[in-house]
Amino acid sequence: MLAETLKNKVIDYLRTETKIEQWNILGSGIEANDSVVYRLSSPDYHQDYALKVYHFDKSTKIHPHYKSIKRFADLLNLNDSKYRVPEPIFLFSDESCFLMEWITGHSLKDTLWQHCFNKTQLQIHIKKAYCWLKHYHENANLELRTVDTYRYLTNIKNHIVTSDAEDLLHTNNIFKSAHETLINFEKKFIDIQAYHADLHGDLNLANFIVNDKNFVGFDIGGNDCLPIEDDLAQMLNYICVNYFNMLTRFDIHKPQDTWEIFNVALDAYEYPKEKKSRDFLL
Repeated sequence: MLAETLKNKVIDYLRTETKIEQWNILGSGIEANDSVVYRLSSPDYHQDYALKVYHFDKSTKIHPHYKSIKRFADLLNLNDSKYRVPEPIFLFSDESCFLMEWITGHSLKDTLWQHCFNKTQLQIHIKKAYCWLKHYHENANLELRTVDTYRYLTNIKNHIVTSDAEDLLHTNNIFKSAHETLINFEKKFIDIQAYHADLHGDLNLANFIVNDKNFVGFDIGGNDCLPIEDDLAQMLNYICVNYFNMLTRFDIHKPQDTWEIFNVALDAYEYPKEKKSRDFLL
């Protein structure tokens, strides 16, 4: 529940900025991992607003998140762009919250579930997601660099230790095989070059809103300059893990370059068809 003092402070701000007196909070708020989002509306104003209030233990995220949304709103929202981010309005730094425009629509996560038996509709929305990601990367300091492939191996080693999973390297054949695959990957792709960008970093499908006019992305990181493949693969993982008919057992037994979902996504992004690039992503 939004504290009364904060509610009054936000409404006072809106009254001053819009010259409209009556503002209401609709509903009880949308819970997320790091925050709660409230919708503020007035019957006398054309625009609703979203107030994102961070949980106490996540409050350190507010400044980088607000900085990122301001940065990419200036870059992505030009000329009434179809692929955009919400417009930031105001940062209430002391209260760990900020105002942004409210985007009406449905999350990509719910939209894909709605069409889960309709492959054509699924692919239309997945293509839009990868078009948005391409538009984002093009405005995120895109630069060709040599990939630090050892970083992937270091990350998995750290996860093994923190998850107390060392025994799996000896007792679980699937885990052992996967770890060996990653080691071989690091050797195979040493010195490979790939485009790096300030990654989104949190491509949870709930972080996109779909409506008739726009495709809107939220919760941008924008701080880590890493291979774009990290973002591409993260979104593919969310799609393939959550939607049962995206990557099936039947697909798995075919060559990877024939997997329909990969080609739908990568072609929408206009990712290079050159074999080494696709092998690197896969």
